[in-house]
Amino acid sequence: MITAVILVLLSVLLIVYTTTNALLESDDKESLLHIVGYVLTPLAVVLCLAWDMVSQRKGMHDINFFPRDRYTKILRVLTVTSFIVAWFHVEPLAKAFAEKLAS
Repeated sequence: MITAVILVLLSVLLIVYTTTNALLESDDKESLLHIVGYVLTPLAVVLCLAWDMVSQRKGMHDINFFPRDRYTKILRVLTVTSFIVAWFHVEPLAKAFAEKLAS
């Protein structure tokens, strides 16, 4: 869960960095940062959710295991949030690819 929160926060920081930083010399660097942000969210967050679900199932075979349903619910909310955050990476990537195809 902590990993998923960190990934979403990193993705948001990349969005803020790419939109406010005029020091990026080229659109290629900006596109690369958006691709990294898109990989962080939602792909990596979905993998965190899958990791939690597999761990929960494996833990059910242990007599000392206590399920943590709240963690799974939080990860599901983070997954939805990550898809929303990913839109802010997809839109600039689409614009950059459209401009390259048009020229």
